[in-house]
Amino acid sequence: MPPKQKKAALAAYRPLPFPSPFGTAYVLDPLPPAVDEDDLESNAHRRRNSAAGWSSDTLCTWEEFAVDDKLVDGVSTSSSKEPEAGVVLRFTQWIDRKLGPKLTELDIARYTEAYTEGYGTPSDPHVVRFLAGDSQDPIIWSTARKWVVLLTSGSATFAVAFGSSVYVGGAELMVYQFRQSVTVILLGLSFYVGGMGIGPMLWAPASELIGRRPVFIATFVPFFLFQIGCAVAQNLETLIICRMLAGSIGSAPLTNSAGIVGDVFTAHERGVAMAVYALMPFLGPVFGPIVGGYVGSWKWHWLFWVTTILAGICLVGGALIPETHAPVILRRRAMALSAATGKTYKSLFDVNVRGRGVPSIKTYFTRPFVLLFREPIVMLFALYAAIIYGILYLMFGCYPVVFVQDRGWEEGPAGLPFIAVGIGMLFGMAGTVYDSMIYGKKLAKADGPLPPEERLRGACVGGVLLPISLAWFAASAKPTVHWLAPTLAGGLFGCSMLLIFMGGTAYLVDTYLTVAASAMAANSFMRSLFAAAFPLFTLYMFQTLGAPWSLGLLSFVTLACAPIPFLFFKFGHTIRERSPYAASNPSTH
Repeated sequence: MPPKQKKAALAAYRPLPFPSPFGTAYVLDPLPPAVDEDDLESNAHRRRNSAAGWSSDTLCTWEEFAVDDKLVDGVSTSSSKEPEAGVVLRFTQWIDRKLGPKLTELDIARYTEAYTEGYGTPSDPHVVRFLAGDSQDPIIWSTARKWVVLLTSGSATFAVAFGSSVYVGGAELMVYQFRQSVTVILLGLSFYVGGMGIGPMLWAPASELIGRRPVFIATFVPFFLFQIGCAVAQNLETLIICRMLAGSIGSAPLTNSAGIVGDVFTAHERGVAMAVYALMPFLGPVFGPIVGGYVGSWKWHWLFWVTTILAGICLVGGALIPETHAPVILRRRAMALSAATGKTYKSLFDVNVRGRGVPSIKTYFTRPFVLLFREPIVMLFALYAAIIYGILYLMFGCYPVVFVQDRGWEEGPAGLPFIAVGIGMLFGMAGTVYDSMIYGKKLAKADGPLPPEERLRGACVGGVLLPISLAWFAASAKPTVHWLAPTLAGGLFGCSMLLIFMGGTAYLVDTYLTVAASAMAANSFMRSLFAAAFPLFTLYMFQTLGAPWSLGLLSFVTLACAPIPFLFFKFGHTIRERSPYAASNPSTH
């Protein structure tokens, strides 16, 4: 290489301002002086993925800039301390592997030209946001891609919820094999559901910090393995421990799926998407006893093999979906650009208007508790959802009393009336879709976004229907009444329950958009604790009060909660204005 060209080549290198795993590392300036934009575009098809550097052979490449007679895999520096190609290659590979998105030379050129806000210093960094037509922006993905992502994450939510209630189908055989009472056997249900409430308090903020996809993979693999542990358990202690760990570790999809809905769907699309998501945590527990009633009567181990197969399918699908959380995508891009250019880049979400910088890890992991105890919207909807979810799990003990004990049905057929609850949920989902269509028409006519309170109409309807459904069930629970009456009451219960949950979930997501996963974690925490406790006193309550009076009591409890959605429909705007979490959600566009 001629001395003049070699001098010009080495001038293109700049040492990184921080140490790398390979000692002092050098990178190229984003736009070498010998390369103009037209040449760059004309050679776009020949580019090579890298965090920095150029590879089109018609351009001046960084391989050509290397010191003469040195291989690409050479040592880190020459005797004159000049940079070698080997260290650049290894460092860029390290950047690609560690920081997520791979940036091509065209990416760097485009991003450095676009991100001009700020001076690129630690005190005034360049602000990274999504660009027009940005392929990594989940909001502008195709409709098909969005729904594939949603249905994949929703299937994982279904699998976790299904795993909670399918256990009930084997309770009778477990009582016989382990020689324990029904209450002790049901600890396997309570510990699992309790874990479903505790786990999201960790996994939701983790997904907001490091991304939805890493958290899903890191939690669903153990969930899959603990299902196998349940299937091969030889004693009750092992079974209950595996159940508790499976519920707590595998519970990430319960809240992260709601976060994914907020990540990829616009306000106009979000109503239908939220209806599908909200169906899963309720549809899973409905199908669990139906499947468990038949499979569990044969061999209880197969309850967990069925769940293992379902979890394995969801795991493969979930591992293939891309990252959806915008703050994480932009943060990774900012890190890669900082490493490639030597300047300071920060995500739009990490640089707020007051310049306080990136939120601390403590902020992320305490946020669900802060939302639960300081945000009236989160607190009251969490309480409402907890009571409803607790009643749903209480029904697992109610139906055997009403249809097996009082009417003399067999275990398998006694689970079939529970199908009506699932059908009622489908009607509730249809009502939510219809409400979303009305919302879409209003949004099209409005000058700007509609207030989140517009999502609460379905919840208001459900709040009225829920106590009516339980009162109907109470009046028809006597064995002298035809079995169709309580079955239809169960259908109305499923419909009203889903209307409330869907409306409340959509309201929470619209209100706390970027921290929706934490808001849903608080919601899941409360409802899972109630769902864990209710089955433990179900049998005692029904034996003491009887089915009609027990269901009547629950009807009065839900009647007391009915004003909650009406309260937020009327005063929600005022409450949101006082919330530091609901007041500002930065746009990525």
